[in-house]
Amino acid sequence: MISVQRNRLARLAALLGLLFAAAPTWAELVLTAPPREDVQEGQRVYGPIAKHLSEVLERTVVYRHPQSWPQYETSMKRDEFDIVFDGPHFAAWRIQNLSNQAVARLPGSLAFVLVVREDDPAQQPRDLVGERICSLPAPNLAGLTLYGMFPNPARQPEMSIIRQGGFREITRAFEEGKCRAAIYRKSFYQAHLPEQTKRSLRVIRESAPLLNQGITVSRRIGTSEREAIGRALTTPEGGEAVRALLERFAGKNQKIELAGTGDYQGYNLLHDQMVFGW
Repeated sequence: MISVQRNRLARLAALLGLLFAAAPTWAELVLTAPPREDVQEGQRVYGPIAKHLSEVLERTVVYRHPQSWPQYETSMKRDEFDIVFDGPHFAAWRIQNLSNQAVARLPGSLAFVLVVREDDPAQQPRDLVGERICSLPAPNLAGLTLYGMFPNPARQPEMSIIRQGGFREITRAFEEGKCRAAIYRKSFYQAHLPEQTKRSLRVIRESAPLLNQGITVSRRIGTSEREAIGRALTTPEGGEAVRALLERFAGKNQKIELAGTGDYQGYNLLHDQMVFGW
């Protein structure tokens, strides 16, 4: 009887071993990005990438759209995402704290400009202490960059947070007189603001450039799949899958590049217990 029970336990252990060994192949992978779009637009931009990677990896990749920034941050801290596209500060945080690895990135860099109206007497950020500045909320990189311009916690501006509509909504709020200054991504300021609007503004501070947005993968993804993801996103075969992403963030004539060793290291601007909500 004891021998029979031992044989059954051995067979059960062997079966469980096979199941756990196969689990990574069966498990679906979660692709996500910050909730900068609504659900429909998010699916339009990132859905084709999930579909393409599913075909390349021969396992299911699903796009999960975060419902809010707090949900996105909480899920990230819990290591619930496998493939993530977002800013350099988020990528750096995951690399440092979750052992993620960068696989691809957009070309170029990210920088931000702080602007006032042309006839405003302000010459530098400290002239805006106590004044209202239109900004996207931290931990969006625009918000973090703006906070970084005012390192003294006792001498801060009043942030007029724009939670929906991005930099276009910042422009509207600024033009309506809801704030004295505004912070823009430099590329948006240069390429998307009407010339007449830009002539009415003056840049008083430009931030140091950071590496552009990129894609990281979790430590649950092995070397072969990680390399396959990088190739799938940066070769011509993946062009259609990333077309909407490039149009949204980089322009039609750009392409995604392979991330280099060490990319995003040292870019972690996020620290636990920050007053900005992270």
